[in-house]
Amino acid sequence: MSGINALPDHVGLSGNGARLMEITNGVKDLSRLGGTKDLMNLVVKKIFGLNEKSDIKLVILNNPKEATAVGGILGFKDITRGEAKNADRKNYMISLGTDKDIYNPEDARKLEYKSFIDSENNDIENVSANLVSFFEFFFDELWYEADLITHFGVSGSYNREKLKSYFTNSTNIRNSIREVINNKIKSQTSLQLEETMFFYPIKAFLYDFSRIIASNRINDFKG
Repeated sequence: MSGINALPDHVGLSGNGARLMEITNGVKDLSRLGGTKDLMNLVVKKIFGLNEKSDIKLVILNNPKEATAVGGILGFKDITRGEAKNADRKNYMISLGTDKDIYNPEDARKLEYKSFIDSENNDIENVSANLVSFFEFFFDELWYEADLITHFGVSGSYNREKLKSYFTNSTNIRNSIREVINNKIKSQTSLQLEETMFFYPIKAFLYDFSRIIASNRINDFKG
């Protein structure tokens, strides 16, 4: 988000991103009342500290996979010659997963994963704190502002505070980040930072909670 002076009017979705948005939305019209478009604009309002909710449009072409391919071909021409040939490299940044650390790819390659598990390194703790803030925003604000029960089919039987307590468990968040990092170091698939660490715990939580949903443990989060 660093360096952005104005918000876009439209956000185009293609490939798996488009498909997942449609599934979340429930219908193909992402601009439906209280749908994914409104959800996205509430998040944008929070991130940029806006007084009013933005009105960014979400656009999906009839063939999202074709849009991915065509965009890649045409975009490649624009970023490999002319005045904009370095635009992609200048604008592509990697977030560490904290609320402030963003690196260009060249600087990110100087950060080794093994440094994050050093006892004196606080990056995992800071990523964890940022993720806790996100989940607090989700359960304390977005839950009501986006009316997830009415507009996204969330069961009213769930206890919001119990869900919040589960997803904001800092120990579990830190452990899930360390597990991914240790696996990367052990397998040597990647030794330098190549992606944000913000989503590591989210994937772990979603996997674990899917198992909870399929068991009687789900009753612990109701009432």
